[in-house]
Amino acid sequence: TGDATSFNSQPTYVVEYTKKGKESGEEQSYFVYLGDNWVHGGGSIMDAAYVWLPIHLRQDEVWIEKKSRWDVNDPFQQYEHTQRYSYTRGGGCEIARRQTKVNHLLE
Repeated sequence: TGDATSFNSQPTYVVEYTKKGKESGEEQSYFVYLGDNWVHGGGSIMDAAYVWLPIHLRQDEVWIEKKSRWDVNDPFQQYEHTQRYSYTRGGGCEIARRQTKVNHLLE
């Protein structure tokens, strides 16, 4: 918590979500990052807040975009005010908006 790359959350779980195309009936799966947000929650567990964000996967790159809203049926649709955090295997974390490198290895 308190770290920009975790969206002020403590990683809790990653869930696979499968949706069916309305017309084709074809199934598509993607993963969702789930985190406990202790910064914006209240003082007790009952007041906890959560962060749920779709995870982008492409070859050896994984990234999560900070979004204030997203649609479970169209998770990668772009809205205003998104901020991309990119993780490369054996590399670092790069915040696309600021191009800032941090020492975080994904291994």
